[in-house]
Amino acid sequence: MPKGDASGFVLKQVSAYRDEYDGFQESTHENDSYAFSSFVVANTASHPADAMKRLLPGFSGCPALYGKSFAISINDKGNVASVEPFLPPVSSERPLAFQATATH
Repeated sequence: MPKGDASGFVLKQVSAYRDEYDGFQESTHENDSYAFSSFVVANTASHPADAMKRLLPGFSGCPALYGKSFAISINDKGNVASVEPFLPPVSSERPLAFQATATH
């Protein structure tokens, strides 16, 4: 298996995923592939944020999320405990004023 490959193709090397009628068991293969991918991420991620990024799905089908930030809490069983909008800290300092001067 190539280093860091979490595709699940390796699973077909140990199981044909065929039932007694020689039908392909797609849902079983998909479940095993997801579990394998999570296992690879858990054992190769160098940082928790890297693991989170690799485990999250793509959100291309949900434009309402584009450009948004969230704070996600994971409980001690590995489940999402909460998702809250991430609001950057508000600074009590007065914003810097910039002055532009045109020169001829």
